[in-house]
Amino acid sequence: MNYWKLVTSLYFIFFSIMVQAKIYTPNCPKQINRIEHINTAHDNWETISSIPNNFLSGVSFYSGHPKEGASLKPNSINKKVSKWTFSRKQRIYIVCEYNQTGIKLTQPLAKKTSQCTISYNPLVQSTNGFLPEKIQCTQ
Repeated sequence: MNYWKLVTSLYFIFFSIMVQAKIYTPNCPKQINRIEHINTAHDNWETISSIPNNFLSGVSFYSGHPKEGASLKPNSINKKVSKWTFSRKQRIYIVCEYNQTGIKLTQPLAKKTSQCTISYNPLVQSTNGFLPEKIQCTQ
């Protein structure tokens, strides 16, 4: 009889923990469009510009605003998945990085985010590493 009470108690504890953890998916835009120009024209040279598409090539996380420069390393990483664990007191920002440009997009994650996992496509690699496919975070 004590065994069933223990099993029931553990079940309710596990269930209450799972109910409290909220899983959400922050989404970086898959591509951005930008226009380039030069500030100084050069004699006898013509500028040819295009409107290239820049595709998502990497994702990183920062403790505090990215302008402060506190980039966080993953707690675990392999070809398929990287996992970050955060203190719920930290204000975490996600940064979306794009190929062939210095432009990055950022926004704060939901308050009290405790971890994020990025799944990668192990068949496609950019200069930043394997391409991110899915981002999943837990509050």
